[in-house]
Amino acid sequence: MNYLARQKKLAAALRLGGFDGAAGHALTQRFYLCGFTGSAGVLLLHVSERAHKLTFYTDGRYTQQADDEVQSARIVVGKRAALIEGAKAHRKPV
Repeated sequence: MNYLARQKKLAAALRLGGFDGAAGHALTQRFYLCGFTGSAGVLLLHVSERAHKLTFYTDGRYTQQADDEVQSARIVVGKRAALIEGAKAHRKPV
């Protein structure tokens, strides 16, 4: 599957709508955008005029699975729950 093409399509739609990012935590969103099939993870997509950056957050239980499955996204394995790690990172400028 071409996850990068899917990410680019979403990023273009967000730009068109005037948004600078999106978050997703549902299993179907994670699988569709990066290939992860596990039950715990959060995606944050940051969009600029010319590029996008997808970051996948999960916890230590899914380190190996994330390494095996996640494509076209930066992986962050946090010490806390994925939602907390993603929210904490979202407060900081990218």
